[in-house]
Amino acid sequence: MTTKPTLRERLRALLVLGGDPHHLAQAFAVGVFIAFSPLFGLHVPLAVAAVALFRLNPVALFAGVLMNNFWTMVPLYGACLWVGLHIWAPGKTLPPLDFAGLSFSQFISQLGPYVMPFVVGSTLVGVVCSVLSYWGVRVLVRSYRRHRPPHPPEDLPEDLAKNLLEKSPEGE
Repeated sequence: MTTKPTLRERLRALLVLGGDPHHLAQAFAVGVFIAFSPLFGLHVPLAVAAVALFRLNPVALFAGVLMNNFWTMVPLYGACLWVGLHIWAPGKTLPPLDFAGLSFSQFISQLGPYVMPFVVGSTLVGVVCSVLSYWGVRVLVRSYRRHRPPHPPEDLPEDLAKNLLEKSPEGE
């Protein structure tokens, strides 16, 4: 009797077998670029669209997207704004944000001078970090596989292991 593989078994099988190092690194790099995107709140829909449109590895892509999370969001976007301010408005003094008695419309109008530096900075930092992450992940995957060739875990159901082995790439 064959049992249906659990989500955990499928996830582990994807991580162990993965795919071509280029494709895994490519998916992770796209995820990192999306993580740095100034389109806050749209990261998950952008990631789903990238997986569907470009047939990227969803596990690797979402791992890259998770570079931006609740713990890293403020330093990440702060660094992007800092870079953008140095490129878009070098030496220019921007008005400080005044939070006293602030309504939503006043807050949005105060953000005006910061929008373009933020977009420029997050795009530039996103491109640089995604290129660096591509090469880093590619080297790590190749190094890992050199020491441990891809094979399914022993505790996977036999039909899932056979199916995954048939789909795994032969070489790099």
